[in-house]
Amino acid sequence: MVIRHRGVVLIGGTLVSLLFAAVFGGSLAWHLCGFLAVLCVLLGYSQLGPLSGVRVTRTVAPGPYYADGRLDVSLTVVATRWPWLHLVVTDRLQSAQGEAEFRFVLTTIGNRVQSINYRVPDLSRGSLEFTDITLSTGDIFGVFERTLHVNAEVLCLQIWPKIVPLRRDEVKSSLCWEGRPLRLRHSQREITQLQGIREYVPGDRLSHVHWRTSAHTGDFKVKHFEPEDPEEFIVVLDASRYFSALDWELAVSIAASLAHAACRSQLPLRVAALDAPLGRAPSSAGGGALFKMMDFLSGLPHGGEHDEALRWGHNMLVISTRERRDAWQGVAMTFVTVGAGGVTSLSDWRTALGSMHSSERVRR
Repeated sequence: MVIRHRGVVLIGGTLVSLLFAAVFGGSLAWHLCGFLAVLCVLLGYSQLGPLSGVRVTRTVAPGPYYADGRLDVSLTVVATRWPWLHLVVTDRLQSAQGEAEFRFVLTTIGNRVQSINYRVPDLSRGSLEFTDITLSTGDIFGVFERTLHVNAEVLCLQIWPKIVPLRRDEVKSSLCWEGRPLRLRHSQREITQLQGIREYVPGDRLSHVHWRTSAHTGDFKVKHFEPEDPEEFIVVLDASRYFSALDWELAVSIAASLAHAACRSQLPLRVAALDAPLGRAPSSAGGGALFKMMDFLSGLPHGGEHDEALRWGHNMLVISTRERRDAWQGVAMTFVTVGAGGVTSLSDWRTALGSMHSSERVRR
């Protein structure tokens, strides 16, 4: 409980009026004393309720969450049966942009359970953490105030980069090298070494039938070859220090759009960044590939100090600025220019895909 200066003055004034009424008497003095006494009772009443008995639970809408999107949050407040005049509920969250507060005033008389629904707009890429919830109450005059920090569950959410949905053919047309489009995992693969003989399955090529074994057994047998794994394409984000903050977000969103489409279309793709150790570069293969790739991209800061030389030497799409084009000459198979002289907004990215392989390719 915090007693402000006004409360000290009020209590002191009550004692003085009581002493004045007792010494000098008179109806005016006793009326003033009674008014101040009732006021003190009301102020004390606001401090007697068990504030620690109030329960608050927080729930958020299921993810994933994307930058520039919105997040719906719900607070459920279960008050005690004490007839509070009001309760102030403050929810706090922490992000890269700083701390934000959402404050709500509840009138709890006759409402023991109340729900608060609010929305966090314009999410930013990165980590979003819901910290503590604060309850406060006081009298109608603002003389006394009580505050309690509720031990609510701390929620840490990952906000993925903003993406633009891409079709499979759009990704395949952009991820190409030496005039050959990126192959699908489930497409027909090149054959290499003969592994053995197996039973014929409808759809097998007649050229793969092993006629000698088929004639000997009386059933169709086909040759079983070891398939060749498709080549993996690398999407590389140049060092963030070459980008402005706005262009860096656009570059990350372009990489995220390609990663998202690659996972959905089952294209062999890896995302790397010069600001991050290459060992962390996630691939579109394996379980949870989309979450790994998007979490990796959402955690890339602007102005990172780590600048590791790239060890992969081919099949790379590099996202950088116009000034860095010459630095990647002979290394990058495809070069995407972000900022001046290139892509300036994510909405233009899909339009740029159609001409990127012809106008933005960097020949070895």
